[in-house]
Amino acid sequence: KNLVMNTKKMFQKYDTISGNIDGIVKKLDKGRIMILRDNTSLQNLFKQNLEFIEDLEGLIIAGQIKHNELENEILNMEANAVNYEDYEISDKKEFLSRLSKRLTDMQITRVITIQSLPQIRLVQNNNNTMAEKIQSSITTTIPLWKNQISIAVSLQRQKGVKEVQEKINETTNTILLKNAELLKTNSID
Repeated sequence: KNLVMNTKKMFQKYDTISGNIDGIVKKLDKGRIMILRDNTSLQNLFKQNLEFIEDLEGLIIAGQIKHNELENEILNMEANAVNYEDYEISDKKEFLSRLSKRLTDMQITRVITIQSLPQIRLVQNNNNTMAEKIQSSITTTIPLWKNQISIAVSLQRQKGVKEVQEKINETTNTILLKNAELLKTNSID
């Protein structure tokens, strides 16, 4: 009876371990899918950044052209100051100053966006490596675990059967000895 209880406990442990392994596989696969989805989003971000850089470059060029035109207008206005009110020249200079700041902001944004491109690629490459490792674990490591657990269960069963067989042999020997002693005692009597 004790052996039957131990066997039941062993199978419960096996079922628990097997269930845990299946749970690990599900978590790994879910993580792999999430990483691959992230890579798709990152690829879209990469493309959007390329388009954004191109748009910024167009705006920067147009801004530089306008900046140069305004500088020339201001120089012309200052050279012919008698034809203009002071506020007109001041307003043009203020607009030029704001345009300069905006151009600087766009140039900084362009540089930062360009710098983000290799960062995106690095994250994508790391994600690909991780997804491949996860897939490798699912296809190679996890089956190895299951094989080793099956072997351990079989070895445990062998051990249990061996113990039962030893008990049977012991009991048989004990019965034979007792019967021989009883036969001897009975014969003498």
